[in-house]
Amino acid sequence: MFTFKADKLNTDEILGEGSHGKIYAYQKTPQDVKWVVKHIHASDTNSLLKIFPEIVLGFACDHPAVLPVRGYHIEKRPGKLKDFEVYIKLPRMKLTLQEKIKERKRSNKPFSEKEIVTAFYTIACGIEYLHNRRIVHGDIKPSNVLLDEKGAIKLSDAGIAKFIADDETMYTASDNGGTIQYLAPELLVQGQQIKKKDLYKADAWSLGVTMLRLCLLENNILNASMSQSKLEGSIRELLQRVEGLYNSDLTNSLRGLLEYDCTQRDSIDKVRDRLENNYCEILGRDLIMSLTPSPKVVAAQDLENEREEKKKLAEIIQNLEQSKVIYEEWS
Repeated sequence: MFTFKADKLNTDEILGEGSHGKIYAYQKTPQDVKWVVKHIHASDTNSLLKIFPEIVLGFACDHPAVLPVRGYHIEKRPGKLKDFEVYIKLPRMKLTLQEKIKERKRSNKPFSEKEIVTAFYTIACGIEYLHNRRIVHGDIKPSNVLLDEKGAIKLSDAGIAKFIADDETMYTASDNGGTIQYLAPELLVQGQQIKKKDLYKADAWSLGVTMLRLCLLENNILNASMSQSKLEGSIRELLQRVEGLYNSDLTNSLRGLLEYDCTQRDSIDKVRDRLENNYCEILGRDLIMSLTPSPKVVAAQDLENEREEKKKLAEIIQNLEQSKVIYEEWS
C-alpha cells in the first residue's frame, strides 16, 4: 500500500478523455510507467454513487479480457460539503479499438479474418465473464475496448454497469447512459418495461454493432431508433457486405446478435460457443483456454458481495461528508 499523490500525475499530457473523466500518466518513480490514473470530478453524492460501480467491478473482476482496477483514492474538495475528486489507478494501455479502426480506415487496410475473429472472441469472453456474475456492462463500444502494447484486448469503462439481482424482474427503459449508436432497440423506447434478464441481450446487440464497425471500418453504422422494418433491412444490407469480405460463419455469428427482438437474440455464451466451434484453428487452444470464463458463481455469494460493497460505499460517503478524511485503497 502507498499514498496517492496528485503531483505525480502528468497533467501536461492527457492520454484519454471522455464524458466521465480524463486519464493521465502516473509515475511515483521514473521507472514506474505501467500505470495511468483516471481523474473524475463528482459534484455531489449522487455523482459519486454513479462512479463507484466502475471501481467495484474493476476490483472484483479477474479475467484477461476485463481491465482491472488497481487502486482508488477519493477526497473531498477543500471548503466543499459534497464535492469530490476521484482517482482510479489502471494499467497503462496503448490505444482503443476505436483508434485502431480509424487507423486502418486511413491506411485503407481492412482487418484480417484472424484479427476480426480474435477480437470478437476475446470481447465475447470478457462480456460472458461479467454476465456469469450477473453484471450487465451497458456500454460496449470500440472506445471502451482497449489494446495493450502486445495487442491484447480488454473491456473497460463499466461506469454504468448494472448488477442483476434475483429479486429484480423488470427494468424501465429511460436514460440508460449508454451510447445511442450502440444501444439495443428495446432500450430506446422510453418507459418500455423490459425483463431484467433480457438486459444481457442488450450487451449482445452492442457487441454486434461493434463488430460491424470492425468489419466495415465505418462510423454510425446503425440507427436502432428507426422503424423495425427499416432497421432489419439495414442489417441485412450490412451483413451482405460483411459476407462479401469474410467467411459466412462470421456473418451468421453477427446475425444472431443483431436480432431486433431481444428474446430471439443470441446470448453471449451462444455466440462464444459458435466462434469456438467454427474458428478453433484460427483462435488456437492456448487463447481459448486462457479466455474461457469460469462457471457461474453462486447467486447467494453474489448478493452477499453486493451488500458488502453497498455497505462499504455508505461508510466511505459518511466519512467524506463528516470530515476531510481521504478514503484510499491503493496497491
